[in-house]
This record gives sequence, structure tokens and C-alpha cells, in this order.
Amino acid sequence: MIEHLNDILNSDLLERYVLGDVTAEERIKVESLRIEHRQIREELEKLELSIEKLSSENAVTSPPGTRECIIKSIGGQSKQPSATVASGIAAFWLKIAAAFIFGGLLSWLWTHRSLTEANGIINEQAVALETLQDDCDQVTQTYAFLNHTHTLPIILEGTQRSPQSQVVVYWNEQLEQSMLRVVELPLIDDDQTFQLWADVEGEMLSLGVFDASNALLNPVYMEYLTNAESLNITIEPKGGSDHPTVATLTASKVI
Repeated sequence: MIEHLNDILNSDLLERYVLGDVTAEERIKVESLRIEHRQIREELEKLELSIEKLSSENAVTSPPGTRECIIKSIGGQSKQPSATVASGIAAFWLKIAAAFIFGGLLSWLWTHRSLTEANGIINEQAVALETLQDDCDQVTQTYAFLNHTHTLPIILEGTQRSPQSQVVVYWNEQLEQSMLRVVELPLIDDDQTFQLWADVEGEMLSLGVFDASNALLNPVYMEYLTNAESLNITIEPKGGSDHPTVATLTASKVI
């Protein structure tokens, strides 16, 4: 919904609505959005106030002596122009005023649209920079952990069920943290997941589930348990299990 509102705000729909240059369907859409969303109301109010100010600043009045000049040009037969002539004069000056106002509005709308687009680009770049900074921080933390003096790489080898499997678990007792990186694991169904277990005093305790495709590219953080005697990976139903499915043991290593 937020993306939808941003699309509306970044388009020219609201400007055209204020100028009356919309279809019946677009008018209904804008009026509905105006009722439902505060951002739309505020933007419309800004546009309407800006147009009122622009109209006031560009109001056109007839030059001094125009009335007398026009009367003379039609023969000076009457001291007062007829209603038809007066109406024509008014219409003439209204057209001139409208031309000035319309030109000003076009200039204002172009500037407003350009600023909106520029702000959009700046916001996108800010988000991209923030994402890049987060990625950089994550890489820095990962590198520091992997190169920590007490980080021990433990290679989990494949079992008879999956002899080609190989996973590296980085284990740090001092920091009480662990990370996991996949070298090779078998393909599994969409409704299945891999789960890491630690054998602590004869009891298998979960260290979390992981996506093999993600862990293949970069090490992923897992939970840590002290006094673990071995690390084991099984294939479990999506979301993980409370107890390991021994029949699906894929990789294992005694610490």
C-alpha cells in the first residue's frame, strides 16, 4: 500500500486533478484516496494552496484608459458600452489572465514534478547506501569472527545416506557463537529444511534451521550451546522439528 501511495504521489495525477484535467474515473479514484489517506489529503491541500497563491500573484488587470480606448474604437456613439461590448471586453481580459495563470501553473508544475523526481532519486540512493553499509558491516563482522583466534572450523562429513555432503561449522567457545557454511548438501523438497543439532550430554538439541542455498554463498549465524560433543545435520519438515529425524542424518562430526 505504501508503494502504491508513493506511485500516486510521484505521478501527475494529483496535479491534473487540481487543474480539473482528469477523467471521471480518475476523479473518483482521487476523491476516494483523499478520504482514505492523510498523505493524499495533505498533498492536495498543498497543491490547491499553491495554485491559489499563483493565481493571485498573476492576476491581470486592464491597463488605464483601456475602457475609453475601446469605446472610441467602436465609434464613440455612446458614453457607456453596451452589455454585449462589456461582456466581450471582460472575456478578452479573462482570456489574457487565464493565459498568464496557465503559463505560470505549467512552470510551477514542471518545477514541482522535477523536485519530486529529484527527491525520489535521493531517497532511493539513501536506501541503497544504507543497505550497502549494512552489507559492509555484516561482511566485516563475519570476517572478524572467522579470523578470531578461538574460532574453530569443524568439518561435518557426509553419512552413508549422503556421502557427498560436507558442511563447515565455525565454533567459538570464547564468544559462544557459531556460523555455518555449506560446501555440498543434497537437494530437498520445498516442504523440507535442514536443521543443525548439538549432542549435549546424550541429548540432541536444536541449533536452528538453515537454507542451504543461502549458506552456500555466505556463512550464516547459528545458535551455540556449551559442552556440545558432536554436531549433526538432518532433513526435517519445513520450520524444523523438536527432535531430530535420525533416518535423515545427512552430515555429522564429533567435536
